[in-house]
Amino acid sequence: MQQKMHQLLQQMSDAGEFSGVVTIRQGDFALYAGAFGLANRAFRVPNTMDTIFGLASVTKMFTSVAVLQLIEQGRLALDTQVAPYLGLEGRAIATEVTVHHLLTHTSGIADYFDDDDDDLLEQLVSSLPRQSLADVASFVPLFADKPARFAPGAQFEYNGAGYILLGLLIEKASGLSYFDYVRQNIFARAGMTDADFIPFDVVRARVAEGYLPPREEGGAVTGWRRNIFSVPPYGAPDGGAFGSAEDMTRFLRALRGGKLISPGWAAAMRTPRVSVVPQISYGYGLYILAAGDHIMRYGHTGEDPGVSARVMYYPLHDLDVVILCNQSGCAGKVLAQLHRWILA
Repeated sequence: MQQKMHQLLQQMSDAGEFSGVVTIRQGDFALYAGAFGLANRAFRVPNTMDTIFGLASVTKMFTSVAVLQLIEQGRLALDTQVAPYLGLEGRAIATEVTVHHLLTHTSGIADYFDDDDDDLLEQLVSSLPRQSLADVASFVPLFADKPARFAPGAQFEYNGAGYILLGLLIEKASGLSYFDYVRQNIFARAGMTDADFIPFDVVRARVAEGYLPPREEGGAVTGWRRNIFSVPPYGAPDGGAFGSAEDMTRFLRALRGGKLISPGWAAAMRTPRVSVVPQISYGYGLYILAAGDHIMRYGHTGEDPGVSARVMYYPLHDLDVVILCNQSGCAGKVLAQLHRWILA
């Protein structure tokens, strides 16, 4: 598998289809570790295993764990009604929407952009003043008065705005900013020494720049653009944290090892709550792939302009799989092939 994985990544990198790192670990044994492509294209700086990458929606796992920590402490509950707790009565967020609905993407509230369209996110970010999304509360006017899409609990619909509200719940329940809470109670406790929320105007060693590949009609890459005008510049509870491959491996181990939440709540987190597509469900901040009664893998995906990530654990094989990329749309292709090899 090592040889096949290296060959696949080298071919994709040579074709301009992969820039990033992949780690596969079984227990303490590293089955594979490889870095490809460039962290900085202008100066031809290569990616290494120590490079720090944007994580996009993988951040939702941190937000979910933070909420479950506060539930364990009795400061929140799964049935806490969000609008009254946050003083958002009178907005378009139904009183019946609870923490459970937000964690599982079943709230029905409007999102602040169409998550299936990167162009719409880029248009939104580029149309707003730079300082307008500097804290979690600044996102609320973008969605709080939009009509609901369906009744709470009626169905699954992936929704970043719900995780913005979870970030506000964390702030009110803890008395800390969302970012400081996650730094202190997740990154520090899991030993994620390189993980952080890094604004685009901060100089930080070993951070990969995110790149978008403009293409011709036939699909050929015509050049590269940085993603600094395509995603929110400060990060948010629904996406925007940074970390290394080692950080994410440590997070997965800390999550199942009881360092972040109790084993009972960790089990609740990875329990399927709502169907997404056949065989794939969503728990509390986790995608879960199951075959019958067996969980094949759980974790989260991340896709933003210039960022692509997959962070997964295969419990039957005891495999930690981390794929972090600093260009759009490449991590999913790698995971799809790796998944076939694992099952074989």
